[in-house]
Formats: sequence, structure tokens, C-alpha cells
Amino acid sequence: MKILKSRILLVIVTIILTGSISVYAARKYYASDITYKETTLDKALDTLYTTQNTTVNNLNSQITNLQSQVNSLTVQAQNSYKKVCTLKSGNALAIGSMYECDPGDGTKRNFYILEVRADSVDLIMDRNISSGTMTWNNAMKYIKNNNLKTTWKDVFNVDLPKAQAIANAVGNTSWYATDNEAGWCFASKKIDYQSSPWCNTSQASAYNWLYDYTRACNGCTHSLNDTNGQPYGYWTRDMVVNTSNAWRVVRDGNMSPDTVSTAAYYGVRPVITLSKYNL
Repeated sequence: MKILKSRILLVIVTIILTGSISVYAARKYYASDITYKETTLDKALDTLYTTQNTTVNNLNSQITNLQSQVNSLTVQAQNSYKKVCTLKSGNALAIGSMYECDPGDGTKRNFYILEVRADSVDLIMDRNISSGTMTWNNAMKYIKNNNLKTTWKDVFNVDLPKAQAIANAVGNTSWYATDNEAGWCFASKKIDYQSSPWCNTSQASAYNWLYDYTRACNGCTHSLNDTNGQPYGYWTRDMVVNTSNAWRVVRDGNMSPDTVSTAAYYGVRPVITLSKYNL
């Protein structure tokens, strides 16, 4: 009886082992088949992974760009309330008032209010940025390529003065840079060919701050600080309509045209743009 039970038990164990081995073999076979035979589902999953990975990378790049823009706007917002200029003479935000300004390079310079808008102001420097002279094209490039826009980091913009802004500051309401080819004198606000120098020096000008620190000349009594070490004047950013000339401001107090290729007489007098809160 005991022998029979042992045989029966041996048969059962044998059946169980045989079945387990068969199941393992089957699983091994099919597992091998799934592993090495790529299916449509595999390809779909690979494509999805690649697409999603590319999308994530693009989004990360966009996030980086947006963060850079946010940082730039944050700096601008901070600069909007930073004290850049201090009033030295005249009334606050009045045309012709003098301010002492540090544009961001650590050097204080004198500027005059040239133009006032709702939220911002333009100020023109009291002299040319250097004693050098250059053509009009090079003057335009000087502002862009001479790192003023980089080193003067506390201002919104650096540019050449606009001819019309100078006319408006002087009060010449009958002259427009966009439709005129004739120059005019600051003192009389009209064309004056009757004297030498060109503008009548017997007429005192209240706007000599616009051509201060220019080269001395016989009969030029308007500039506050005539000197032989300075240019005759400076270029504006505007060309004369239908010509190859540009408007320039000259030492005896006139706005007049000269050919853009002239290199010997005129330099760069920068204009900075600031928020009213910077003053």
C-alpha cells in the first residue's frame, strides 16, 4: 500500500515538473519572439517617444527664451525708476533745462531737455561726444557701433538728435524737416543770408545750449563755450528731402544742409531717451 502511494506521488510530481518545463519553454519562446521581432506597436511607440522628446526640447527652448525676455523687461522696469539725472539749472522737465546725468557708464555729463512726451523725455548732450569729425553715414554708425547703447545701459535709447525736435525746441513752428530744403537761424527763426557769419550775430539767441562747445569764429558770440579744439557743429539724424544732404547744426546757431559725405566739420552729439521717473 505504501509502495502504491509512493508511485502515485512520483507520477504527480513528474506531471507537475513536465508541465512547468513546457510552460517555461513556451514562455521563453514567445518572449524571444516579442523581444526580437519589431511590431507596428513598437514603431508607433518609438515615433511617439521621439515626437514627445522633440516637443519637450522645443518647450524648454521657449521657456529659456521667455525667461531671458522676462529678465530684460525686469531690468527695464527697474531702470524706469532709477535716478539717472539730477536737475542743475532751469525748471524740471522744461525745454532747455540742464541735467547732470550718468547714462550708466559711471561718468556724469551735462544734458539739456530737448523733447518731452507723455512718459519719456529726450536730452541732448551739452557738447559732442568727442572732438572728432566724420561723415553723416559714419555718425549714424558711431551711435550703433561705438558701444554707447551698451555702456550707457541706464537709458532707453541713444541716437542722433532729430532735426524737427531741435526746430520745435527753438519754437520754429513754420519749418518742417520733411518738406524743406532751406536752413534757418535759431535767433531769428528765419533764413538770413545778410551777414557773415551766415546768421545775424547781433541777435542774441536763447538757444545757444543747442550749439555750445563748437569751434570759435569771428563774430560768433552766441555759443557759451567757443573753443578752437571743437568741431564746427554736429549732424542730426535726418536727411534733406530729395537730396543727398543731411541737416546739421552749426557753430553760429543755424540749422542748414550739407552733403552727407562731408567729413571735416561735424561730429556726434548724442541724445538719450529716459523715463520721466529717471529725472
